[in-house]
Amino acid sequence: MRHKCRLKLTNFTIISTDKFITMGTIYWQLNDIWSTPSWSTIDSVGQWKLSHYNAIKEYYDLTKWGRIAIHHNNEIIEADWIPNTNHNNLFPIEFELICYTIWSFIPTYREILNISIKHYIQCPINILNKSLNDLNKLCHFNYRNGRIIQIIIRNNLYSIISDRNLLLLDKPIQIKIWPKNAGKTLQIKSIKLLNIMNNLLKIQKMAPFLTNHIYEIIIESKSPELFINLDIDPRIDVEFWFSINGFHLINENEKIIHLYISGNKTISIDVLKHYLWIESLATLNMKEL
Repeated sequence: MRHKCRLKLTNFTIISTDKFITMGTIYWQLNDIWSTPSWSTIDSVGQWKLSHYNAIKEYYDLTKWGRIAIHHNNEIIEADWIPNTNHNNLFPIEFELICYTIWSFIPTYREILNISIKHYIQCPINILNKSLNDLNKLCHFNYRNGRIIQIIIRNNLYSIISDRNLLLLDKPIQIKIWPKNAGKTLQIKSIKLLNIMNNLLKIQKMAPFLTNHIYEIIIESKSPELFINLDIDPRIDVEFWFSINGFHLINENEKIIHLYISGNKTISIDVLKHYLWIESLATLNMKEL
């Protein structure tokens, strides 16, 4: 069941909107704590239930090269590499620190981190431990709000770039000024229904159900966007799943998403364009909460 709520401000002003506000949207309005693109919902007996795509991928879709755990604690930014113990003969060649702001897709700074990784290790290794002040100087942030760091895993073949390796250094409430295009240029670039013969079995492996109704959606923006959340108007009354949700557009200006529709019901592309909702941290700021 999809919960629909409205927020009321301290001055008893009710937030006006032309659509329902789902629990996912409300979470981003209320939350200034979690750095990861995930949230919780409350079930019928009041218990907290983890229900977000990235929360599932965080523990299920662990790459063979391990993952990065990065967090902010008492003005110290710490990042650790956590190996995949099932593939402990594989290890990164190097790590790269990349600094961004919400003002540009172009990094303000990047640096290779010289970390020695021993073979067959099964314990986390610290790869970054710096104060916010040190990062401000190193990354040339010039104390602007909307500061972001990302750590990339590199091996001989490719780089592993993940939203899980990214951290927004500022609480959303601290970001007082946004780029003029933030939220306004976040949009659907294209939607197409994939042909059943186009290797759908490989595409749908992460969906919780099997279906032949899979759409390829390209989301684009002219400005960096954080915590992008996709949803479909509940009035459409379909069961659906996005291959990626709660993601960022920081090092790229567009992303391909697959939408899975359960059952025999299909949605026309024109209807989907109208009833597909896109929210981000910037669009919530535009609501003047």
